Amino acid sequence: MMNGVYGDKRSVVIFVLPALLIFTLIVLLPIIMTGYYSLLDWNGLGAKEFVGLDNYKDMFFTDKWFLKSLGNSFIFAGMSIFIQLPIALVLALILARGI
Repeated sequence: MMNGVYGDKRSVVIFVLPALLIFTLIVLLPIIMTGYYSLLDWNGLGAKEFVGLDNYKDMFFTDKWFLKSLGNSFIFAGMSIFIQLPIALVLALILARGI
């Protein structure tokens, strides 16, 4: 079984490399850049100033809207799970019976 395509290491690399490159460019690179930008005091246009974890300290301890938005996100997720999902399941079961 391994003597076929999977036995040739070069062909495995040829098939995996494009997917790995696309994954790196679309997923990993933006995550790393977001982490880097979160440590800066920067408006996107001017000079960048490294402030470390001060942005996170301000977000958790001085920003009154962050905790409110976090709570709203949990409420939205809960409503989606406990209201939308059961309705979708019931409708799918009705459609599966052919009614």
